[in-house]
Amino acid sequence: MKNWTAALATCVLATPAWAGPVEKTDEALAAIQNGDAVTARTLLQAAGEAALASEVVVEAGVLARIEYLAGILEYYDGDRDEASLAAWRRALTHDPAFEWDVTLVVDSDPQNAFEALRAEVSSKSQNPSGVPEDTQGAVVYVDGAITRDYDLVRPGRHLVQVLCPGDTLEASWHDFGDPPDYLASCGLEPAEPEKESGDVNVARLALLGAGGALLAGGTAANFLWVNPKWETVEALQDREALSVTPSEAEAAASAFNAARWSTVGLLGGGVALVGVSFLVDAPVTLAPTGRGLVILGDF
Repeated sequence: MKNWTAALATCVLATPAWAGPVEKTDEALAAIQNGDAVTARTLLQAAGEAALASEVVVEAGVLARIEYLAGILEYYDGDRDEASLAAWRRALTHDPAFEWDVTLVVDSDPQNAFEALRAEVSSKSQNPSGVPEDTQGAVVYVDGAITRDYDLVRPGRHLVQVLCPGDTLEASWHDFGDPPDYLASCGLEPAEPEKESGDVNVARLALLGAGGALLAGGTAANFLWVNPKWETVEALQDREALSVTPSEAEAAASAFNAARWSTVGLLGGGVALVGVSFLVDAPVTLAPTGRGLVILGDF
């Protein structure tokens, strides 16, 4: 495979322009077997372009075969240290189960490298596809497989094809992690959520803030108001306080009770508002009524 010729150049370059990725790849394989590296490279590039322009869904095995043969070319007539490995990595990203062709290459070294790459690709964490739950009638394919919102995609380059409403097939290469905007190629936009999550959060934050303020006020009142009043009552009840009149003792007890129940009200209101904040499921408003303010919203 190291001695390349131009034996097939004339007949291969006369291939009809409408040939798809499978036909182009078959012809590239024939060129490789006949030692024509230049023509093989041209045909593999054309196969990738044909996959992008295809009017039918292109399967993962077809895409993997294009990159596999590109890696063979690089290994024997190019950059075997980097470019060949990169091509084989792309092949296995498309199809992790793609098999080494022992009838084409019998050398064990490249095959061992290929299998090491298989282990590397298979061990990578997959990412959420990012396909919207509502595709508005579009069907998304990643490397020939229907892909939904709950599917995962391996990191690396993939062929994304979207069958749009009206049966037009739009395609692009995309390098995952981050997902593409699948529906943009069809002129569609992701549907807006029925309710803004920000509105719910604002309401919850407002209720949490108000509840927290009441709790803080109640706690402060307990130490700064209730406790001193109780200490006064205890002092007046001391047996040695013989000079205390009944009216003075009653006034001290009344002041303590007023402080105590006011503090209980602050703490209770704070707990209630904090609890309600976790039940809010929609924006809330405060509506004035004849008896005060009423919270309106969905709970």
